[in-house]
Amino acid sequence: MFVLAVGIFHAQDADGDNLSYSLVSGSGDGNNSMFTLESNGTLKTASSFDYESYTSLSIRVSVSDGTNPGVENNF
Repeated sequence: MFVLAVGIFHAQDADGDNLSYSLVSGSGDGNNSMFTLESNGTLKTASSFDYESYTSLSIRVSVSDGTNPGVENNF
């Protein structure tokens, strides 16, 4: 199995605080287990993909500064 970087999430905090990213449960998290998300926002594969089985994948990501409530959405 090859682990590949898929992309990088990037957000900005109004106060300039450091942000942390994570995969979270909720609407749109159907394929979270097929990925890993480093706290710096780097999304990587956690398994091999088969296009015939998965023509689209969905993950749910949260970003937070650790102090205030985070923001999350599905991708």
